[in-house]
Formats: sequence, structure tokens, C-alpha cells
Amino acid sequence: MQFIGIKDKNDKDIYEDDIVIGYDFDGNIKFTSKIEFYNGSFRTIIKGWDIKYEIGSWAIELEIIGNIHENKNLY
Repeated sequence: MQFIGIKDKNDKDIYEDDIVIGYDFDGNIKFTSKIEFYNGSFRTIIKGWDIKYEIGSWAIELEIIGNIHENKNLY
């Protein structure tokens, strides 16, 4: 797994294939997502959606809950 260059809201390094929870500004859970390298950049792949969001400064809103290799049931 490759480090993507940013940390989550708990100051943990985020890696490719990590599973994260995304929060809104009120602290409510908005989505569960997998981190993936896609088309030249790291993206969040939101479960159940056919959308890939490029990771940017909003990544502070993410929290790592596992990865797809150890926690296949999370995603």
C-alpha cells in the first residue's frame, strides 16, 4: 500500500486501499469510502456510488477505519 501524502483527522497516515469514513462539518457520517489510485491521482471511491472524488484539502474530514486487505467486510 502506498502512502498518499496526507493524514486523516486523527493524524494517521492514509494509504491506498484504506477504508475511511467521511464526515460533514457537523461531525455526521456522510459516506464510507475506499482510497484508490485512479487516472493519475488518489481518489475516494464511495461505496454504492459510481463516483470517484479526488482527494484534496478536505481530507481532514476523513477517518481511517481499516483497509480492504484486513477488513473486506467494511467496504
